[in-house]
Amino acid sequence: MLQSECPIQYCNTGRNCIYSSRTKKWRCTSCTGLRIPNEAKSECVCPAGFFPTSDGGCAVCKDNMFCPQGQSALRSTARPCPANTVTLRRGAKSINDCFNAPGYSYRKTSAGIRAVPCGVNTWTTGLKKQTTCTACTTGFKTDPETVPGSHTSSDVCQAPAGSFVTGVSTALCPKGEYSDDYSLATACKTCEDLYDGLGITTARESSTSARNCTWLEPGYALMDDKKRAILGRVDLTNTPISGAKKCPQNWYCPGGDPNGTGTPTKCEHNMWTEDKGALSPDECVAPPGMYLPDVPASGLTAEQMKIRHCPRGTYKETWQRVGVAGCLPCGTGYWLSDKTIFLSELDPNSGLTQGLTTASSEGYYTVDSCLTQPGYGYLQGASQLCAEGYWSAGGTRLPCTQCPFGRTTKAAVEINSDAVNCTKYIAGYGELNNIPQLCAIGQYQEPQVDVGTSCQACPPSLTTRAVGGASSTACDLCAAGWGTIALNTTCKSCQDGFYGDADRKDSACTKCPGGRSFSYDWQGVDDIFTPQTTSKPFSSSQADCVADFAQTVEGSFHLDLQYAAGASSELLLVPGRENLQSCVQDVAFKLLSSTNLAASTKVAAQEMGSGEYSFIPDGVNTPARIAPSSRNTPVATTSLRACLKACSNVNLCAGVVFGQLSGEETIAGDSCKLILGKSLPGNSLRTLIKANFMGLNTDTRVCAGYFSQPGSNTVVVCPPSSSADAVAANRQGWFCPGGGVGSAPRTRCSAANPTGTYMPEGAEKAGDCGAWLLPGYYYKQGNTPPVVACAANSFCPGGDNIAGATADKGMQACPTGTQNTGGITAVSMANCDKVVLGYYYLAPGPISADTIKRCDPGFYRDTNLVPITVNSTTVAAGVSGACVGAGRLRCPTGSSSAEFAKAVTDCTILLPGYQYSGAGAIGITTIKTCDDDRYCPGAATITANVPSLGIACPEGTGVAKNADDEARGITTANGCTKLYAGYYYTGVGMDISRSTVQPCPANNFCHGHPQNPATISLGTPILPIGCPTGTKGDAGTQRTGLTDDEDWRTANRPLLVATPASSAANGGETTNDCNRLVAGYFYDGSNVEPFITSSTIKVCEPGKFCSTEGLLIEKGDDTNPDNSGPADPGVNNCVTGVTSLAGAKSMNDCNIIQARYFYDGNGPISSSNINDCPQKSYCLLLPGYYYTGAGDISDDTVLQCPDDSYCIGVARPANGDSSCPGCIVVGTPLGKADCPTGSGTAEVAWTPTNRDSINDRINIKPGYYYNGASGCSAIVADTSAAPCTFKVCDFEATNAFCNGATDVGLLTVSAGRTTCATANPPPSTLTSCDVLAGREGLDCTSSAQCISP
Repeated sequence: MLQSECPIQYCNTGRNCIYSSRTKKWRCTSCTGLRIPNEAKSECVCPAGFFPTSDGGCAVCKDNMFCPQGQSALRSTARPCPANTVTLRRGAKSINDCFNAPGYSYRKTSAGIRAVPCGVNTWTTGLKKQTTCTACTTGFKTDPETVPGSHTSSDVCQAPAGSFVTGVSTALCPKGEYSDDYSLATACKTCEDLYDGLGITTARESSTSARNCTWLEPGYALMDDKKRAILGRVDLTNTPISGAKKCPQNWYCPGGDPNGTGTPTKCEHNMWTEDKGALSPDECVAPPGMYLPDVPASGLTAEQMKIRHCPRGTYKETWQRVGVAGCLPCGTGYWLSDKTIFLSELDPNSGLTQGLTTASSEGYYTVDSCLTQPGYGYLQGASQLCAEGYWSAGGTRLPCTQCPFGRTTKAAVEINSDAVNCTKYIAGYGELNNIPQLCAIGQYQEPQVDVGTSCQACPPSLTTRAVGGASSTACDLCAAGWGTIALNTTCKSCQDGFYGDADRKDSACTKCPGGRSFSYDWQGVDDIFTPQTTSKPFSSSQADCVADFAQTVEGSFHLDLQYAAGASSELLLVPGRENLQSCVQDVAFKLLSSTNLAASTKVAAQEMGSGEYSFIPDGVNTPARIAPSSRNTPVATTSLRACLKACSNVNLCAGVVFGQLSGEETIAGDSCKLILGKSLPGNSLRTLIKANFMGLNTDTRVCAGYFSQPGSNTVVVCPPSSSADAVAANRQGWFCPGGGVGSAPRTRCSAANPTGTYMPEGAEKAGDCGAWLLPGYYYKQGNTPPVVACAANSFCPGGDNIAGATADKGMQACPTGTQNTGGITAVSMANCDKVVLGYYYLAPGPISADTIKRCDPGFYRDTNLVPITVNSTTVAAGVSGACVGAGRLRCPTGSSSAEFAKAVTDCTILLPGYQYSGAGAIGITTIKTCDDDRYCPGAATITANVPSLGIACPEGTGVAKNADDEARGITTANGCTKLYAGYYYTGVGMDISRSTVQPCPANNFCHGHPQNPATISLGTPILPIGCPTGTKGDAGTQRTGLTDDEDWRTANRPLLVATPASSAANGGETTNDCNRLVAGYFYDGSNVEPFITSSTIKVCEPGKFCSTEGLLIEKGDDTNPDNSGPADPGVNNCVTGVTSLAGAKSMNDCNIIQARYFYDGNGPISSSNINDCPQKSYCLLLPGYYYTGAGDISDDTVLQCPDDSYCIGVARPANGDSSCPGCIVVGTPLGKADCPTGSGTAEVAWTPTNRDSINDRINIKPGYYYNGASGCSAIVADTSAAPCTFKVCDFEATNAFCNGATDVGLLTVSAGRTTCATANPPPSTLTSCDVLAGREGLDCTSSAQCISP
């Protein structure tokens, strides 16, 4: 049949579509495309793995779906794979082509194929119909927070929190490290990295959180966010911690729980540690200079046990605990012991030296601290008296100090304690230019002369062999130019041809050197001449020796001579060999020194003369004169010295001719001519010059200031106006302008010296007449007369030359602070002999700027013009009293002054530790020690009648007033160490302040003055004490209206001086301030003081409830009506039919239904909903069984009591029916109670009698123990109660492990608990174990978990 006629869609044409007349139906045997006939061949369908499309085709089955062969042409057979299964590829034909997805296992069940997610610690890659997941390698675990199906590879197997990966296994994080999540990390995080430093660790290994980094390494203390060491217990939850730091000096830190064994502890007895980081009390020792008192049989108080300073004259260098025998004696001699010695103490927060801890007047901590007395020095291990010329102020371990250069001490004074004792010169020293100097050659100084004395000159003919002549006997050598000749021992002028050298070692004159010969050829024959040497009187060196006859230069030198008229015939007969016997006037001849004669036969070019010339004054006629041609070389100069120098520099110059020799330096400008010789090689003429040794000096004039009368050859100094002839001439003086010897007379002044003037010795000119001031006078410019008596407050030493003066001259002001009346007696500073207000004279020494001082701060002088008594030897009495001469007064104790104070009213600086009452003038009655409960920082300016009373101590603190009104009180708040009751000291930092001293917090009490004295030691907390269990108290608060410490002090003044009643506004002070009850407790009415204690506050009894929250406790007023005493509300009996456990707080705690009663469930427990059980309505629940509440009473709902539970049943009612006892409410579970946490039932076969009581055969779980006591008769179900129940292993202390116990009969105290020390005896240090939060029952379950503290 044709396709168009075939009713089967998609059937191939032709014979493939067949009609059956029997069945009256069409069949198709072949379909178009991918389609195939279905089983009935009634339709063309898609084959398995395909699904029909809208265009009649077949598409491949999609991912994660399967497509069985279809039965309908158009209906799709595509089906999704079961949940969490997938196909490996497209075209799945059946459900068997669905495989488990990664992370799931493959399960065939009666309900079909299921994909089950891999469970805890398993994984699978899936896709292989794995029926089970692969387990993680031992030690690896999966994160329980991962979503189902995520365990697709082994990477989900990670090291759990508290461990890390080590290759193919895991290991627990060691102590000090933690891991807070599942990971594949190969190392744990460290506490050191967390806090960027050492010191913090964990309690044990396998820590799971950074919060476990709270334990301290030994030697460390916690550090707050300000880098300060926390030295007390700390709230780890609310206190920011920035790390740890070395245990502060003088504390020790054992390490461990910072609120337990690891809390830093201050060394007892005030002992020190040598450095930071101490681990144990064994490191607390007496520091150098201190010792620990020896304890006598009678014992010592705590105060007496504190370390003490080594006694005077002893020292101790070591850090150790020793008695006083450890303080070693300083040695022999005399030793001081009042020098303040210091030890450096480290700041607990910065670790730097925080200042110096004074060791009072003793406490020598090194042998170098043994100090000498004044006047004694340290030498060869002993204290020895200072020798003459040495001094020592004492208080050191140094040798005596030598007096300043040239000085020594007075021989009669034995104790020399200051440089001012050096008042004498050492023999051989004297004053020169205002400083001490060794006496020069030719001078000496006798011993023990006063400072300021110049050296004495030896006699003119004598000198000393060296500087520093110590007496006149040192003048034992002839002076230069003087000497002895032959056997004559008297020093005289060295004779002609000798000289006396200043450097010789004996007194003999030395012969001038000679021996030089001149040789020259004369008519073929050598003519040799050897001259002698000569010298001027008092010649002092070889340079003074010249040749008697000598030619000026080596070689053929001669002068061109001419004969004079009248010459002798002898000269005429020998014209070729003339002698120059004498010279013309005005001539000076150059001479050669004897030195050159002795040294060489040649004269070097630069040695053209000795510098000596022979002057021939007053020329005479001579038989021969120098030819004019030899003296025609002029030198343009007006200076005789320049004329001579010109000749010295020319080798052929034999001498000079110059103008008239009158003794003056100046010569006529055209008179200087050089006398030049000739040097003709081969010429045998020679000229020798004869030396005139008496004319060897270049200066023969009489100097100005001297005179030489006509006809006299003596020169005399010009006399002063005080000379006899001047006085005779009405004080007309002389002046002497100088001139030639025998022609330089003196001249008398034209008038007498004016009043106040004089002329000294040696006046030179007329202008010197009356030009010098006498002592007591000065020149006053513009005044008539110009010279007047010295003005007031000045002195006029005289001696000034006022010639040509244009301003006042000759008067000097008195030193500041002194005055005088002036006048002609005021001739020196010594006449400024009265001291004025605000100044004083400080002996020793003369009046000067150095001895007149302004009053130092703290002193005043209130008397004007006090005469000064000069004292050159006595040291001033010092600051304790009046100074020698003119004294000063100390300001009243507690006050001071600026410099220059003139009266006690200037003592306006209030010193630290003192207060000014304001009740009058400054004095000892108004300035006293700081008042009690105040500190006085000082530096205040006192204003008359305005009180300055210091600053009140920080609230809650105080200090006792010093009994001595003149003794200094405290100066800072850190001296307020008296802690008053109701306040506590945090110990944070090293200051006492409002932030470190706080009112006692709620539910605590704080001991303090005056009932229970407490003294603050900086850095050592004094913390609140918790109220007795069952009570609470109010927090201390700042009272209304009080704004500062002063107001608090005023308001509390009556309470601070005597034992007061409780003052809860300041915080609880004793247990009696814990005066309100906590619900579940009552007060027994005891009258014993204190009446509120742990023994008078009791837990509410079973069968009662105590709704006592906040109930005020009144002494003697019993809050339990069953006891004697007045009844107060709060303690009540449970209603009939119910009872309670101990500590019930309300009626709803009466939740234990008694036999024969039931609770109808209508509202809170009350008498109206606790009813009698109707008989035969309910079945009796027997001990050892419980009712599940899951339906009617049957064998399925009433079961044997399970493990770790107990079932006490319900007691039979008195009128009960044994066949149907009653008291089970259908649908309400009844009769089963879980064993207290930490306990369970023994693993024994069940019987009704071993499950019917909490006390039945017990297992103690690992990690727990029985916290019993001698009075426990039964186990208490409430594990928060104590004792008589089960507790976590470290409840009492972190020193034990709890490995559990099985089938325990009679429970004993601490059953199941063993101390670490028992299992790990010494020398093991594994003595500590504590349980981290969340690990109860896991930590401390065996001795292996014990650690070192």
